[in-house]
Amino acid sequence: MADDDGAQAATDPRMDFFQEYTTRTFKIKPDKWAKFIGADENRAALMDFCEKADLTQLILALNSSGQLQAGDAFPSQSKNKSVYFIKRSKVVLTKTNIKTDILYGDLSYSPLDHLAVLVEDVLVPLLANEQNHGGWPSVVKDDVLKHVNDLKDSVHVLAGQVKGRTYLPMNIDAASLVEATVQGRATDTYNTNLVHDVESVIVHWSKLTNELLERDSSICLTQTSHPGPQVEFDYWKARVANLEGVYEQLNQFKVLKMHEMLVVSTSSYLLSFEGMCRRVEEALDDAEEILIHLKPVSKQLQSIEELDFNEVGPYLPAIMHVLAMTYAHCKAYSSAARIMVILTEISNQIVEQCRTFIGGDEIIRAEPDEALEKMQDSIKVCKMVESSFHDVRQRLQTYFENPEACSPWDFPVADVFRRVRVF
Repeated sequence: MADDDGAQAATDPRMDFFQEYTTRTFKIKPDKWAKFIGADENRAALMDFCEKADLTQLILALNSSGQLQAGDAFPSQSKNKSVYFIKRSKVVLTKTNIKTDILYGDLSYSPLDHLAVLVEDVLVPLLANEQNHGGWPSVVKDDVLKHVNDLKDSVHVLAGQVKGRTYLPMNIDAASLVEATVQGRATDTYNTNLVHDVESVIVHWSKLTNELLERDSSICLTQTSHPGPQVEFDYWKARVANLEGVYEQLNQFKVLKMHEMLVVSTSSYLLSFEGMCRRVEEALDDAEEILIHLKPVSKQLQSIEELDFNEVGPYLPAIMHVLAMTYAHCKAYSSAARIMVILTEISNQIVEQCRTFIGGDEIIRAEPDEALEKMQDSIKVCKMVESSFHDVRQRLQTYFENPEACSPWDFPVADVFRRVRVF
């Protein structure tokens, strides 16, 4: 029966339509399509899409192994582009209407980037072309241009946020800024509309940069279930890269001319803009300093991951020592809140290593003496985590050149070592 269905599908002109478009889009050979359509579930998915009016969309994509697969939903995550077929209405597809009653095309594996290119390279030039403004009142033309540029900025900002980057949009022409600043210095007059546009950009940028600067690594504890310290290190690497990108944007030629325009016009937004630039630079310096000082801690923690758990104990005092050195010598990391975050993440790593060492159900099947020894080793290491912390905390002042500058670790210890104690 399956062979009969396969033969019927092979001669069905509707399947030829799917094959032609899919093989051309994915640049795959006919034999790969034959293998795909030969599978019962794939053939059924295509036939159901054609024969059942209620099924309105069909998605074909390449999986991680490079094989075609069919589905009725867009993939939430994919490293390859997909092909979609969507019915214009709930109809049964026949060989005569299949090309007219469906919409079909490619879906990028990165839809936001695809949308950004579409908006910037198609919509903006199309709507900005004065030849397409025939009969439009100037108010309508300006409003349309404003909205399409706002859309472009929003898409770029969102695409950047998805990648962990902050994009500062600006739709002001550099030539206009240069001309306005030269005129302002020569005649002591300036273009009020242009100044207003610059000030509006500053307000938007301030919001975006404030969101970035107020973000803290403690957010990792809420976004991830029981994160380890590697999450902390990755956070600071990403923060440095993001702040470097923002710093570079703020030092572009156009932005320097924006600053000059604010100076020439004695704008009340000048101090706000300079303060924003200064805070970004300071945040970048702090993030780079933290990343440098966390490298020794990272190496210590990576080294114990490679050990058997019963060998970890002697290394814990050294980890706490390096952490205290970081606290004492890295001004940007010298706060109890930051220490609480990384200690909680270290505790999570210890618990996960302990779980792996015990082995779950394996401990039940093990010999009693072996199981008891594992449990005793695990308890010993877990206790040593907290005892090493208390030892360093008691002599924390000795890590500072000026002991009076030391802020004690007086945070609730139970909150930090809760998982270790419960485990």
